[in-house]
Amino acid sequence: MAAEIGLAASSKGRHWSRALHCRLLLKNGKSGCIGYGAHGFSEAKEVKEGGDEVVEIEKRVKVLQSLVPGGEAMEMESLFEETADYIEALEEQVSAMRALATFLDALEKEKWMMGG
Repeated sequence: MAAEIGLAASSKGRHWSRALHCRLLLKNGKSGCIGYGAHGFSEAKEVKEGGDEVVEIEKRVKVLQSLVPGGEAMEMESLFEETADYIEALEEQVSAMRALATFLDALEKEKWMMGG
C-alpha cells in the first residue's frame, strides 16, 4: 500500500497517477474520485483489412488498459503515452526499493557482525 501511495504521489497530473490514487481511496472506503470512470474500449478505426490482426491488436490494447491504472478510460494514443510514463515511474520505484533493500541488508549484516 505504501509503495502504491508513493507511486501515485510521484507523478501527479498523469491520468494513471490520479486513477491509482482514486483506487487507493476506494480501497480505504473513501470517495472523492472526480473524473474517473471506465468509458470502454475504442475500436481501431483505420485498419480495415486483416481482421485477425485487428482482433489481436484489440486484445493487446485491452490487456494494456487493464495494466495501467485508469487505462480503461483512455483512447489508444493517450494510453501509449500514459503507459510509457507509468513504466518510468515503476522503474524509479524498483530502484528505490532496491536501494532500501541494500541498505537494510547492510544493517542486518552489521548487526550480525556485532553479535546482535
